[in-house]
Amino acid sequence: MSMPHELSDDISIDSDSDSQESESTSHSFFTRSQRYSSPAVPISVALDPFRAPLPSVEEMNSQINRLRMTVDLMQKELIRVTAQFAASKARCAMMRTTAEANAELDQEKPKSRQAIKTDSRYVTLATTRAQWAAEQGDEQAQKRADDAALYAIRKEMRERVFSDPLSSYRRKRELIAICRALGLNTPGTIRELVSRIKSHLSSHPELQQNPRFARLFVQNRRRRAHNVNC
Repeated sequence: MSMPHELSDDISIDSDSDSQESESTSHSFFTRSQRYSSPAVPISVALDPFRAPLPSVEEMNSQINRLRMTVDLMQKELIRVTAQFAASKARCAMMRTTAEANAELDQEKPKSRQAIKTDSRYVTLATTRAQWAAEQGDEQAQKRADDAALYAIRKEMRERVFSDPLSSYRRKRELIAICRALGLNTPGTIRELVSRIKSHLSSHPELQQNPRFARLFVQNRRRRAHNVNC
């Protein structure tokens, strides 16, 4: 009969321990829930930012204009900086090219300098002024002769009348004169000059009406027949 009493005591002890454990668990949970829970915020306070008055249309337009002005200023500054960078880049390229050219010139061998004839000694020394004057006179005389020869050549090109057939002109200087009168190139052999003149006369038949060149179109046999009849 004693065993049931002891068993009941054990059961009561276990029930007491279970109740204490449940109380401690509930207390710890309540403590943790209080620790992590945030304080309650009134709804009126939470909605205050949404109750602020919106800016007017004028204020918004003014702000947009300020932003546009800022963007324009930044774009102008960007253009200025870009141009400055391009100019600096071009200047650096020019400096590099100049340096390379100077380096190449430094590497080249110096050329021998030739004596340059000057007239200072003739002007400063009285004993050689006469010689200088004679040399200057000779140079001027030669220049006048060259000018006269050139004038004669030009006059011949403008006014000379070629009274014989082309086949009668066999000397090179005569053929050169015909080429000059016709405005043709003068370099070449006699055969080349004759061929050049014939080609020009064939392509310009209107020159038969020009008294200066009409006789060039005449053949030798016609000239011989003309001499026999005379």
